[in-house]
Amino acid sequence: MYFAMDEGNIAEQSQKLETLLKELPDGLYCYALLDDGFDYKRRKIWQTKASWPLYDQPDWAELREVSPRLVALQPGYQTELQQLLRHCKGRPMLSFLTSPLSAPALRDAWQRSLNATTEDGQWYVVRFADTRIAASLPRVLATAAWQRLCEPVAQWLIIDRHGQLQALPMPPKTLPPDALDPWLLSAQEFTALMHASQADVLADQLHEGFADLLPSSGAVLHGWLQRSADLLAEHHIEDAPEQLTVAVAVCYSQGRLLDDPRLIQILKSFVEQRCSLSEGLASLLGEAQTS
Repeated sequence: MYFAMDEGNIAEQSQKLETLLKELPDGLYCYALLDDGFDYKRRKIWQTKASWPLYDQPDWAELREVSPRLVALQPGYQTELQQLLRHCKGRPMLSFLTSPLSAPALRDAWQRSLNATTEDGQWYVVRFADTRIAASLPRVLATAAWQRLCEPVAQWLIIDRHGQLQALPMPPKTLPPDALDPWLLSAQEFTALMHASQADVLADQLHEGFADLLPSSGAVLHGWLQRSADLLAEHHIEDAPEQLTVAVAVCYSQGRLLDDPRLIQILKSFVEQRCSLSEGLASLLGEAQTS
């Protein structure tokens, strides 16, 4: 599987994290949050350390192999920290948290936020340990839902698309909701979550069929594809073949097509008059090459 992200500088990442650990206020713990779903080789370099999988209840038995897990971090173990960063580089599986709760208590507090129910009654797993998803949550979730997820956390840092440590914006603290309250995901939130993932779906398809068109930077590719996904949504182009056609054209142009005002007209013509999308894009790309 391809991930539209850059690896970043491990030495720089570990130095920033070591500083965070050394300056951690009294009463706070620091954890790595790892998503086992991306640990294909199953090396599990943390097996020699205590860890706390979030999917530890009987209802989650079938998903336990891909469970997010917490690993406690302490200052003075920079070599181990670099090993962890090196193992996870280029995969959206590693973030860092501070919390006043012990690891077992944080795991237990998060049991009520592992999944939500959609408006049509579907069970939806919220894979917030996937950093691609985590990056979108402050933007796409309602404030109450983001508060629910962050209630036991003081700080949340992910390794972003550029391989940099990025602090997620924390919501204002409110009284914690009842632990028995179900998490109901609105149609608007669900649609926004699906839209936020569209660029990654296209990136994986492009890597499989058009790898020679991809830029060296996964972060640059994601930027192109996110803009493409926004345009496709704006013009209500929802069929996968047409979406991929636009993405291929954007990559063939090295992103320049996105700044060509004629692209909007081609998309409108496709939607309103059912003109050939591939022919229109091919013509536009041909003109761009000869100009």
